[in-house]
Amino acid sequence: MSDTATTYQDLIKEAFIDPIRTVTVIDDEYPTLQELLQNSGNTPDTDNPNIARLINITKMCHENHKWSLDVFNGKSPKIDDDNYIPEHLHHSDLLILDYHLDGNQDDGKRARKIINKLDFNNHFNIVLVHTKGVADDNIKQVFEEILGDFYTVNGDIFSSLSEKKELIEEWLYENSDSYKWLDKENVYSIKEVVEFVSNGSLKKYKKPEHIFNSFSDEISAINESLPPVSNIGFSIGDLILFRLREVIAHCEMSIGAIRNDLVWKWEDNNLNYISTGKVFISVVHKSSDDPEEELYTALCDSLNHFNASPMHLLMAKIRHEIDERGLEQAQSILLNRSAQAGWLYSLLSNSKDTLAHDKAIDLHWEQLGRSSKSSLREFSIRLASVLLSEDKKVVIERFFKECIENVDLSCGHLNAFTCSMPVIGKHLNTGTVFSVNDEFWVCLTPACDLVPGQKSAPWKSRIGTHYLAFKAVKLNNAKLPRANEDANTNEFVYLNCELFSEPKAFAFTGGGSPIWDTFYASNQGLFTEEKKIGLAQVRENEGNLSIKKVEAQVVAELRYEYALNLLQRFGANQTRVGLDFIQKDNLW
Repeated sequence: MSDTATTYQDLIKEAFIDPIRTVTVIDDEYPTLQELLQNSGNTPDTDNPNIARLINITKMCHENHKWSLDVFNGKSPKIDDDNYIPEHLHHSDLLILDYHLDGNQDDGKRARKIINKLDFNNHFNIVLVHTKGVADDNIKQVFEEILGDFYTVNGDIFSSLSEKKELIEEWLYENSDSYKWLDKENVYSIKEVVEFVSNGSLKKYKKPEHIFNSFSDEISAINESLPPVSNIGFSIGDLILFRLREVIAHCEMSIGAIRNDLVWKWEDNNLNYISTGKVFISVVHKSSDDPEEELYTALCDSLNHFNASPMHLLMAKIRHEIDERGLEQAQSILLNRSAQAGWLYSLLSNSKDTLAHDKAIDLHWEQLGRSSKSSLREFSIRLASVLLSEDKKVVIERFFKECIENVDLSCGHLNAFTCSMPVIGKHLNTGTVFSVNDEFWVCLTPACDLVPGQKSAPWKSRIGTHYLAFKAVKLNNAKLPRANEDANTNEFVYLNCELFSEPKAFAFTGGGSPIWDTFYASNQGLFTEEKKIGLAQVRENEGNLSIKKVEAQVVAELRYEYALNLLQRFGANQTRVGLDFIQKDNLW
């Protein structure tokens, strides 16, 4: 790769294709290495188009790209037999997968199971489904069947059909010829159809961009033949919905929660991709031609068409850099034996303090990260320079069109990512955010006083050894646009957790002094597996003080620098000097 990337496509190749090291081919038409060894006395039949194709693929991998290659025929071991997937297959960078692993009688289900298994591992896999297609070399149907296993349809869009089913079936029986245009081949873009349905856009079929525009004449003819909706009881939209539900059932698609990580596209020139974040799939036509064009170029074209966002490229580059440079940096850490000895003694001395473990991990992780910092910085600079050839707003709209109209939501997500993070600790810490009775509080006791068991002796005579005393400040709800306007006033914090559908902003003081309280955490502040914690509060009850017990849900953690900032502000408020100034509104 040259020092200066001239196009965005260069960076896509650097992020996704250059890291490829291992390739696995699974195809029942190819001999495996074991089969070749068992028949070592026989010369391979190079006139056999399957053998010739495999030889060309081997040359492409070994000679052109320096990739290692392994070949399976899908029979021994029988991959996906009893849900079996070889471990090394999970870690293959590129999988070239035949769709029909058991000959022409195969319906592709075993290949699809392999793909779905890869979608559940933690190694990014690229899959090229190398297939002759089905009838008439139709690879589009293969693409649709693979997509059908990933795509989930929200069943709510069909709720209006429950009372119209018999009327629609009766009409279809009498008008079957009028309905032929809406067959399964014409409803292959199911996701796009569902989106049009969900957006209430079925009636806009005459617009050029509508998925049913090419059938506008047929739809208009049906519309004209239908009596008024008030008489017949259903519309052309109901007909399309009814047919869509039949197609979904035929494709064995799931109806339920929508996946938000699924992105896919099909073009009439066979350019296609399906991406879930863990697996990138493209269906390519199998022939005996040059695999460089048939496989490698097709993969490049699909990735370019996918047009991953700049942050996606940077994350892919980071993964690759850690793989490439991690061992080298780890070795330099291990060679520093004096540092290791000091680190180990400190860790053993504070073995019950999760912060000590976190600090040790963070320091080592930082050293690993620094080994790749200069390379990643250079990649990021090239990324920005390529994109700056366009207007910044145009670039954002290119990759994140749906975000351009809601700048407050984007700003909120960015600030929440900067300010807070998911709960990773096992006990209360400075910056732990928890909810009690729909109120949100942040723990602002110094971390050294929150280590379970460490500070229990001074409290033993007062509250025993089971409870841990700490102070927390109540967070006041704030409007996201208002917080974004004054984000740098040192007043707001942002949270993004499973309780909220979008980021929420909170004010530290709410315009006055912080509202704080002393809590007593059971079990020395340790969380349950569900991230819950028992708390006790002192409350007035009929003129007397009593103990009120509540259960709190831990929802987030503030990043260290933000937690420390609030701790300092809270401390300053607690120690402020009581000057005798008089506010104007206290006079006449």
